[in-house]
Amino acid sequence: GYHDKWQRALIAVCMINGDKHKLEVDMARVRQLCEEAPRIEIVDIGQEWL
Repeated sequence: GYHDKWQRALIAVCMINGDKHKLEVDMARVRQLCEEAPRIEIVDIGQEWL
């Protein structure tokens, strides 16, 4: 993690829904919001389905 660096953060998003398409749409929106934020630099994005 980045616990010793105030300039960095690890953000996790967890969603639960029986409709995978709805989850994909919602996750795309979360990603879009992060990408559009002027003060955020995205280093890595991972996605996992369980």
